[in-house]
Amino acid sequence: MRRLYIDLKVVFSLGKNKVTISQSVGVRQGDNMAPVLFLFVMTAFHDLLENTWEENGIERVSVTKESDDTYRNGQLFRRNVKKCCKSDTLEEYPITDIIYVDDEALPFTSRAQLCKGMPLAQQLLADLGLEMHVGTHTKLVTKASKTECIFFPSPGYFKQLVISNGASENDILRLLDGNIEEDNDETRDERTSLEDSLYESSPETAEVPMIDGFVSYCLHFKYLGTWISYTLRDDYNISMRIANSTKAMGALGNFYDRHEVSVQSKYLVFMAIPVNLLLWGCESWALRRDLLLKIERSVNRNIRRIMGISMTNVMENHIKTEQLREMFNNIPSMQTLIDVRTMQFLGKLIRGKVDSPPRKLLIAFIPNLCKRGRPITCNREAMWKSLCRLLADVSGIHVDRCGSLKDWYLDALDDIFWTKCIEHLRDPKSCDAPNRPNANANFNPRRSSRHSRTQNEHVTPPRTGRTRDPPSPRTRRNRRSFNNDDNREYNPDQVGNTMFDSLKILGLGYAATYAEVKAKYRAMARMYHPDQHNPERTGLTHSQAVQLGGAQPIPQLGRIFES
Repeated sequence: MRRLYIDLKVVFSLGKNKVTISQSVGVRQGDNMAPVLFLFVMTAFHDLLENTWEENGIERVSVTKESDDTYRNGQLFRRNVKKCCKSDTLEEYPITDIIYVDDEALPFTSRAQLCKGMPLAQQLLADLGLEMHVGTHTKLVTKASKTECIFFPSPGYFKQLVISNGASENDILRLLDGNIEEDNDETRDERTSLEDSLYESSPETAEVPMIDGFVSYCLHFKYLGTWISYTLRDDYNISMRIANSTKAMGALGNFYDRHEVSVQSKYLVFMAIPVNLLLWGCESWALRRDLLLKIERSVNRNIRRIMGISMTNVMENHIKTEQLREMFNNIPSMQTLIDVRTMQFLGKLIRGKVDSPPRKLLIAFIPNLCKRGRPITCNREAMWKSLCRLLADVSGIHVDRCGSLKDWYLDALDDIFWTKCIEHLRDPKSCDAPNRPNANANFNPRRSSRHSRTQNEHVTPPRTGRTRDPPSPRTRRNRRSFNNDDNREYNPDQVGNTMFDSLKILGLGYAATYAEVKAKYRAMARMYHPDQHNPERTGLTHSQAVQLGGAQPIPQLGRIFES
């Protein structure tokens, strides 16, 4: 060890010339004390950062959770915020920074707080002999920053942004109408492209000024092989995982083409490399149906490549997915493999250290009321679905719609029982569902006995007697269109009273959606507003426009949404 620090010479080769200098400062490369000393420095940075935040009034991101003594009372999601906030056992869990090895993450509540706190963190690192890499602007070239920021917009942020920017009606309808889970790939790509352009042009994602440089924003941030997107959706991450798996399949092409290699060996290599690359980090995925279908298609395509089966053979021989998996060593479905990995992670999390941050964040929530409407699929919802599939065949366990820990927490603490449940989930034909070690582990007085699975084993037989004819199917009423049925003009006095006149004033018909009505209404409001009024475009005088869209609101249009 002394030889690393006494009379150390460093040799630089510049072409044919060699320059030798002596190194007298810094930790030597190869010294096993380097990681220990670095941990001391990062621990000191964490402690000093908390004091710096308090002195400068930086708001810290915090969540609310159950205390360690009442951890079993927590829920995964779908909690009643008003009811939960009345509990006396809740505690606040602040998050100042997140450190992993040599990576540092600093969460902020707003851009103003970020612009105030980032230079302070940069100066604090400089005082400890460390450097935060920032970008620089010169006359010839702009050097990007390795330190990056990412902005997570609130629900409805892009809708408000696209309306305030005066975008076209097609862009407004693209954001207001449709469902990310039900749209086709083309519509989903158009929606994502529009959101990306709005994100990059938003004032929230402008460059953050730093000491002698700047820090820029990014759309997707890569951390430990996982891509974190600003939308908090895993579309981009799963696309990159599929691409990595496909590259591995191309590299292993010569191995899979060898006929002397058994199917069992090919299966083991396939599970160890391509599938492992594909499902890397799947424990935290917010998996939707369309994303799962994309993963299944990728795996089926790779299996056909290994087995030498073309799509022509599939269509001519009517080969189904179940038959293809059976031919390839009975490989489980991707949904099953994801469930297995997720439940292994959940079991380790529950049985881990009490002060572990992931364990605390598992039942944490933000005590704010959510906006109306269905939120995007979160990773804890996907975890809850996997949990229900894991314990579906176990007698005596019922997981409610909130994923309450009272129902399964003690079962997860039993490592042997949890492992048997995972084995049954992976292969239900060869492994039977285990018996619950403690039948009263989830006794909950708020749930009546009629909801327990054991009480429902004796099903009441159906009543016998006079049979009735099945009711005739209801005929679906066709939605009328004013273009075909009635081409008359609207009656201003009937706007807000009849559906036809209320839609006709906006230039719409009976088949119009709520999003179309909303977009048309806002477009007319912008057009007739006194500040943006153009007499040549509307054909109205200034006083008429004021009465129509300014100081005196439109009485007819106002009744549209009231009705």
